[in-house]
Order: sequence, then structure tokens, then C-alpha cells
Amino acid sequence: MQPRSIKTKLTLSIGAFFVLLVVVAVSAIVGIGGVTRNATDINEKWLAATQMLGDLSNRITEARLSENNRALAKNAAEAQSAEDDTVALQHKVEDILRVYVEILGNDMPRQEVKAVVAAWNNYKEQHAAWDIGDPTLQQDRARPDSPQHQGYEQAHEAVDRLIKASLASANVRAARAERIGRNTIQSVTLLAIVGALLTLLLIREVRVHIANPLAAITAAASRLAAGSRDLRIPEISRDDEIGEMAKAFEVFRANASALEEAQRLANSLARHDALTGLPNRRLFAAELDAALVDARDTGNGFTVMLVDLDRFKPVNDLQGHAAGDSVLCEVAVRLQDLVGKAGTVARLGGDEFAIITQARAPEHLLDLAMRLAGRIVAGIREPMTPAGCRIEIGASVGIALCPSDGVDAEALIRAADLAMYRAKQDGRGTFRFFEQSMDQDLRDKAALEADFRAALASGKIEPFYQPLVDIDTARICGFEVLARWNHAERGFISPDTFIPIAEQLGLIGDLTSRILRQACRDSRGWAGIKLALNISPAQFQDAALPTLLLSIMIAEGFPPERLEVEVTESALVGDLEAAKATLLALQQIGVQVALDDFGTGYSSLYHLREMKFDKIKIDRSFVQSMVANPESEKIVDAVLGLAKSLGMPTVAEGIESADIMQRLADRGCTFGQGYLFSRAVPAASAEALIVEHRSEPERRSA
Repeated sequence: MQPRSIKTKLTLSIGAFFVLLVVVAVSAIVGIGGVTRNATDINEKWLAATQMLGDLSNRITEARLSENNRALAKNAAEAQSAEDDTVALQHKVEDILRVYVEILGNDMPRQEVKAVVAAWNNYKEQHAAWDIGDPTLQQDRARPDSPQHQGYEQAHEAVDRLIKASLASANVRAARAERIGRNTIQSVTLLAIVGALLTLLLIREVRVHIANPLAAITAAASRLAAGSRDLRIPEISRDDEIGEMAKAFEVFRANASALEEAQRLANSLARHDALTGLPNRRLFAAELDAALVDARDTGNGFTVMLVDLDRFKPVNDLQGHAAGDSVLCEVAVRLQDLVGKAGTVARLGGDEFAIITQARAPEHLLDLAMRLAGRIVAGIREPMTPAGCRIEIGASVGIALCPSDGVDAEALIRAADLAMYRAKQDGRGTFRFFEQSMDQDLRDKAALEADFRAALASGKIEPFYQPLVDIDTARICGFEVLARWNHAERGFISPDTFIPIAEQLGLIGDLTSRILRQACRDSRGWAGIKLALNISPAQFQDAALPTLLLSIMIAEGFPPERLEVEVTESALVGDLEAAKATLLALQQIGVQVALDDFGTGYSSLYHLREMKFDKIKIDRSFVQSMVANPESEKIVDAVLGLAKSLGMPTVAEGIESADIMQRLADRGCTFGQGYLFSRAVPAASAEALIVEHRSEPERRSA
């Protein structure tokens, strides 16, 4: 029945109640309009805004991953590429925020938006303060306790709060639409029933065309208000007011379903890794807490495994990040297949994964963990072929058992991390269980690092000098400057121990500067004597190295022509062009550059062709085995012949006997260094050696 027929019959039967019918129609139209407006508002504003916030969270995470790629970059070009990716993602984040504000306008949660903007600007300032030209800070910026990472966490938390505030506002709009619809139905139903009772003539029409449809819509609306979304709104095919009402409720149902789906998606994105779909660090922490509660309640044990991929960085460097992402996704699939439903697999970030597995019988926990770890190592080792490229990586696994290795989340994760680190130290591609000695080793290392910082700051690490002797004249022509640390309790600590510590702490530059500065002061009176200073590979890649060395020499009044820098071939592998630029800059200020440990590194002949070194140092391993090993003697002959053909002087390291010195002299070796002449000694002893060697030829001639 059309609205006009209903109104006509009611008017003819009970004209006195015409106003009542008008109220019914107006109430229905106003209610429908209110529901429609609120539904449209939810669909066009709040649903879109909520989805944008999920995208905003992803972009911030991607920006942090790009920063980690920069921190792990092998050279300046790769670091700049990662930096370009980060800047592009920063623009995307700001574009999303701008569009979000434009969509919501005055309805946006202002305080939360301001908090996101402030946290994001702080994060950008932390990033801007990160000097891309200082690689000694790169890995510090990737650490979880770095200002960079804290800025990222604050930005992420601000976005989470904005998501919650946005969802809360959207829920208010949805509740308002629901309330309007419910009030409309109740009002129209009540008035319709009153109208039906007022006239017997229209009872059938009212029941068939108004009461029954409204009852059906009311029931559907009630189920909709109760949370049911999988239902069909009745009378939706009608083209009268009731049909419009049904259509309005159908729009509300669809939008409510979409809003709930958006909320579910936002929650999922906040708790799952965007690339692999695995639980992220946040959800893993929640799962670990739940496992601890279950262990306390039931007495069942469980294991925590940390899986770190081996040889993954070259995949990104050589094959590209798309191939790296494919490898991570494939690793995620393999881990899930291996663990199955008996545990949880999560990606903590980068190429690090975590696993929780439970065992109902505690006595089987160790055996189950061992077998699973073995399958993981073997499974990850299997070749992968993303985009048709064969890629082989490995995995190092650290295992912690609950409760034997810890009864709280922090202790278990730390134990698994220590075990994983030991697996890395033991050759990678294996697994290790946590042992208490690992914790003590870490504490010993931390104590040594603290002692190193204090010794460096207080000048307890001093330069010692090992003479470089002209083989023809037997006179000292120079000294190699070697850092020596006499620990108050441990005695002399080998440079092989504290130099890696300096590099890990990012203090190798400070150590080199202090040693060179003191060496310049010690050798002011050593006329005609050169100093040879070892430079680490990381420092040699730094374009600022020549400026740093020159500033120290100028400040101390030391002529650059008296300084010789020694580098090993490993300093040339990362970025040959950068190394060439540093070598040329050093030579332009008067500093000579020698290739140290020649023959033990990579592509030696190639580097001799590409780099214009001033001197070659023959590694001690060849020199010391010349007498016992004819092959070593042939290698020394070949190096000396090569150097002679290139017009380059040579230094033989490790000379410990007059016989070896004579053999080298016969073959034309220019300089010698070793215990035959002297060990590394303090400055005063070095000065005495200079006097002794200068008078030695005079005594022989007399």
C-alpha cells in the first residue's frame, strides 16, 4: 500500500486523528534522516580515518626499518639509499596525517593529534641529528635503547592512542545513530499501534502494511543493537517510508560491520608484523606472559627460542630488499610449519624471530627443544629461490627453558639472547642452550668495557714503539706506534682483546686520536724518525680521517711527512672508491700509506693496481716460516719481486733471527721489524734505542 492510500483511509475513518498520523510520518522521516546522516558520517569520515591510521602505523614502522637498513649499511651509498627511503616514508606519514585532519576537521581528537605530531617531530629531529657521515654511530642508532628507537616507540605509542581516540569517537557516532534508530522505531511503533486501535476499519491494513513490517524491522534492529551483524533487514524492497527505514537500517548494519572490521584490522596491525603476518614483539610479549601464568598454574614448562638469520645482510645488499622481504616471508612460513600449533612464532624485527613452545611433560622439555632447534637450523639452511634466484642462508638459535633459566619474561628473553649470541660465536648455523657461564662471560665483558672506557679517559692506554730498521744500514728509521694497556689487576691486556672492544663501543676514533697525539709529543726530539700508525678499516672509510690526523699533527707541531698510516686489505673491501679517496687525501697532506699484512687479505694484486700505496708490509706469518717452509720463502720472494717491479719499498714483519734478516737482505727487502731488533717499548726506551743504533755503525767502523 502506498503512503497516500494509508493516509487517505485513516483520514476518512478518523479525521480527528489526522495530526497523529502527521506526527507518525514526521517522526519516521526525521528518524530515518538522522540514521542516514550518522551512517553516512561513519562511512565517509570515521571508517576512512580509522583505516588511514592503520596505514600511518605501517609507514612509521617502515620508516624505522629503513633506518635499521641504514644502520646496517655496508657503505655510504647504501646508507644514503636507506636514508632516501626513510625521507620518502616521512613524507608519506605527514601526508597521511594531513589528509586525516582534513577528513575529520573539527571532529578530530585534537589532543591525540597534537601528541602524534609532537612525537613524530621529535622522532624526525632524532633522525636529523643522525650524521650519515659518521658510521661509528650507525649500530648505536639501531639499538633498542637509542634515542632514535625511543623516538620511534613514542611516535608509535602516540599513533596507538590516536587510534583508540578515533575509534572511541566513531563508536559515539555509531551509538548515536543506533539510539536515533531505536527511538524512531519505538515512537513509530507506539503511534502506529495507537492509530490501529482507533479504527477497526483499518486494522487489517495496519497489521499487514504497517504493524507487521515494523515489528520485523524492530526485531532486526534489536538484534543489530545487540551486536548481530549477520542478518537481513525485512521490507527493504518496499518503496514507501517503511522501505526507506529498512534501507536506512541496512546502511547502518553495513557501516557498523565495516567499522568493526576496520577496528579488528587496526588491532591486528598493532599486534602483527606487516610483512610476514606473524605476531610482532608486542603480541609475543603478551603470549610470553600468558605462558608464564600457565606455567605457574599447571607446573608445565616451556621454551623460548630466539632465531637470528645468518648471511641475511648480503641478500639485501646483493639481491635487493624485495628479495630480502621474500626470504623473510619464506622463513616465517618454514618456522610456522616446523612449530605447528604447539607454539607461537613471532618476528621481533629485522631478521630476528622468536618462538614459544610448551611441553605437557616437563621431563621431555629439553629433548623436544633440542629436536625442534635442530629442525629449524636444517630447515632454514635449505635453499630458497625468490624471483628465481637461489639464496642460501642459515640460522643461529638460542634456547632458554622455563623455569630452569628464568621465571619472568625479561630473564627468559635475556637468557635466549645470550645463548643465541654464543651460537653466533661458535660458528653460526647451530643452536645453543643457555648456560649460567654465558651470563658471567657477559658480565666479564661488560666489566672489561667499563675498565676500557675509564682507561681511555684517564690516559692509561699508552703508545709503545717497535722499531723499523733499515736492513742495509741497521739503523732505526722509524717506529710502529702500538697501543698498550697495563691493567691494574689484569696486567697487560692484548690489543687483540681491547681493540675489538673499542670498535664495538664506537671509541676506536678516540683511541687513535689519543695514541697519535701522545706519540707526536713523545717523538718531537727524534729527528729523522718516522712513525707508523695502524688505522682500523672503519676509520679508513671515513672521509674526515685526513682532516682529523692533520689537525692533531698541527696542534702538536708534528710534520705530516713523518707519519705513515698502515691499513690492512679489509679496509678496502667495503667501498674501494671511498678508500681511494681517503688514501689520496692522506698523501696530499704529506702522509704516506702502507699496505699492512700483505698476502693475507683479499685480491691483493687488484688492490695494488687500483691503489697507489707508498709501501708494502709482508705479513709475519710468511717471514717467520721462511726457514722451515719453502712455500713461505717462495711467497716472500714473489712479494719482494713484485714490490721491486712496482718501485715500492717493503717491510718484513716478524724478524726474530739474524739468518732470516740475512735472507731478506739478500733478496732486497728494504726495512725490517721484529724481536731481533726490539719488542714494542715505552717512549724512553725507544729514545735509548735510537741513540744505540746511531752509534752502532760508528763502533763497527772503528
